[in-house]
Amino acid sequence: MMKATSGHFVLDDDVEYKDLAGVFPELLTTFLEETDQIPEDDDILKMFIYVNSRALNKNEKPEGYNRKGGPMRLVFPLDSKQFYIRSI
Repeated sequence: MMKATSGHFVLDDDVEYKDLAGVFPELLTTFLEETDQIPEDDDILKMFIYVNSRALNKNEKPEGYNRKGGPMRLVFPLDSKQFYIRSI
């Protein structure tokens, strides 16, 4: 039996990365809470939100959350306007 290992969110052609800036802090925080990956140090969470939000506000692809050892990743691929959640 096959099991799903990812969920994709494909953005419409007219959506810009900067359109995600307002919702990204909640999106990242919810992702980390639901996958039990909230950093113990609140400053680390603030840094992840800051780095990604800064890129989004410049209309650039954000880093997402792609840490080694984590059970789930939030990935923004280089070659398309989408993001996905992937289990490792």
